[in-house]
Amino acid sequence: GVSGVMHAGRMTALMGPSGTGKTTLLDVIAGRKTSGSIEGDVLFAGQKLARGALRNLTGYVEQFDTLIGELSVKQMLMYTAELKLPPATSRAAKEERVQRVITKLGLAGCADTTIGNVLQRGISGGQAKRVNIALALITQPRVLFLDEPTSGLDSHMANEVVQSLHALLAEGRTIVCTIHSPTSKAFALFDDLLVLKGGKLAFGGPVSRVEAYFEALGFGRAGASSLPEWLVDVMEGGAAAEQAIDFADKYAGSPLCAEMQAQREKASAKSTLVDAEKLAKEAASAGALKAFATLLNYRMRTHYKSGEFLGPRIGDKIFSGVLILSLYWGIGDQKNAQSIQSTASLLYFVAALCGYGAAAFVPSLTLDRPLFYRELADGCYSPVVYYLA
Repeated sequence: GVSGVMHAGRMTALMGPSGTGKTTLLDVIAGRKTSGSIEGDVLFAGQKLARGALRNLTGYVEQFDTLIGELSVKQMLMYTAELKLPPATSRAAKEERVQRVITKLGLAGCADTTIGNVLQRGISGGQAKRVNIALALITQPRVLFLDEPTSGLDSHMANEVVQSLHALLAEGRTIVCTIHSPTSKAFALFDDLLVLKGGKLAFGGPVSRVEAYFEALGFGRAGASSLPEWLVDVMEGGAAAEQAIDFADKYAGSPLCAEMQAQREKASAKSTLVDAEKLAKEAASAGALKAFATLLNYRMRTHYKSGEFLGPRIGDKIFSGVLILSLYWGIGDQKNAQSIQSTASLLYFVAALCGYGAAAFVPSLTLDRPLFYRELADGCYSPVVYYLA
């Protein structure tokens, strides 16, 4: 029974206690939920689209940063542009779009800085979050979904990220974020709010009306607490009220709910303004061959230029080769029982080392898995293309 409307040029926050279904709802409306059963419709400008088209027309930023540590910020964005943009898009057009996104999100100062990883120092947490947002903006999506964009950041960086998002509204983009406990400054930048409680809608409407709505239900706001902290307290049962309240039931019977319902119906009636063919053209992405070439160009070439990547993969082979050479030199020329036994041991030793050397690559696949899942969900390539690369 959860429904709502996200307007163009406005930023909507999805709030509620942990485990209440914020990310699930975000995944459903973004067309990324693959498990369970879903009832109802997700309308894009009043029209129902295929999940693949909806996914390509919207941008999705995951809670955790999934970036390639060996690439610079600019290379990471170019890599994504090559994978996501239609094949007809020229190299110059891709570079121009990447530069525009870098400028828009204030990444010019770190554009040529290596992103870094656990072992290699790189860009800061706030910059990494903005790079993740930049990846979603490469395709110039009409709608931008973000799952906990301020998670793991201090208040200053969190405010910077939300301000960067707010600046994108000038282009008429729709922005929807799940957010748990934002700062007052960040929360003030949101236009609309959906509050979930136990998987049901407890409030839906403009941020400017949320305080008056809950005060009318008997919840008094302490003067010292900020508005978002007070809301979280109310939803988690910490704020005092005259009686136990079914938030979903109260909201369903409120004049505000009726007003939002009228807005939804008005939004759905605008379907004639949308050109389905134009939307399908916008949703086009690079083909399998282009994706394969891009993976080789940006991932493989970068690895083969890195001493840190090549050292462990080549150095241990050279060391083992020299060790075996020194231990078993000349034993193949002798035909006594001991030499024959030593030769058999040598053959086993060589075969076993090959196996151990291959096993050393498994951890890198495990580290790469979140990135693979994210790019697969974004429609960048198929599992076969990734496996071949």
